[in-house]
Amino acid sequence: MKLSISLDDALLERLDKAADLSYQTRSGYIGTAVSQYLNQQEVIFALRDLVILLRQIYDTGKLDEDATQKLKQLEAVLALCK
Repeated sequence: MKLSISLDDALLERLDKAADLSYQTRSGYIGTAVSQYLNQQEVIFALRDLVILLRQIYDTGKLDEDATQKLKQLEAVLALCK
């Protein structure tokens, strides 16, 4: 799929240099960078949810069905990091 974006000259120069150094096309490098960024954001949100879930378990002293489902969802997200 084609996409058109605007970047300032300095950022475009950095992008081209980084793509060249990694032997990738500009498009390939952008695709890799976006994928890595999105994975990072998903992990950050998963860790936030995990902290909330652990607090809930600590406060209630139990692992109910809702908490079990949330843990399964978090495991699925974190499996993407392997």
